[in-house]
Amino acid sequence: MWRRFNNLHLFLGTLFGIFLAMGLVALKLDEIEERRFAREDVQCLARNLAWESNSKSHMRVGAHRREAVAELEAIARVAMLRARLGRKFGYRDTICEVVYQEGQFSWTKTLPRNAKPKSKERWRFMLRMAANALEGRFETHWPAENACIVNYKRSDNKGVGKKPEEWFNENTRYVITFGDHDFFCIRDAKLARR
Repeated sequence: MWRRFNNLHLFLGTLFGIFLAMGLVALKLDEIEERRFAREDVQCLARNLAWESNSKSHMRVGAHRREAVAELEAIARVAMLRARLGRKFGYRDTICEVVYQEGQFSWTKTLPRNAKPKSKERWRFMLRMAANALEGRFETHWPAENACIVNYKRSDNKGVGKKPEEWFNENTRYVITFGDHDFFCIRDAKLARR
């Protein structure tokens, strides 16, 4: 009788161990999947930062470095807010989808999806900026009134056609300038509160 009982315990213990191991493996696979997805977001955001900013931004020092970082962080915040707002507001649900959404960032029309700067130093800098942004680590103070910023354009209007300029004038309000870009909030108060 004890032998059967011990065998039953051994059998149940083994079965429990197998299910526990399967659960741990599933959790590990989920973690790996999350890390892979996060890495994709970092890459997409880094590409956007690289192609939407000044090609020398990674080389700036002192006050010029702070200005370059502020501009890059603001660009990152726009993409992140668009992803948070998602399809309900006409954007997309992930950073990569936001970056490659048709008609949003001009570089995506002319460069391949995997384009990255030739300078390894610049690419590493952009990857670090993107990772920091996605982890919520910013150097630049972001006041509450900036929380509605979902659009920006070059201050000199280079590459901005007549129709986009009209759209900006009709639908947005200017908030702040960082580096070469002016940043805007949508005039719709409902969007600004989200």
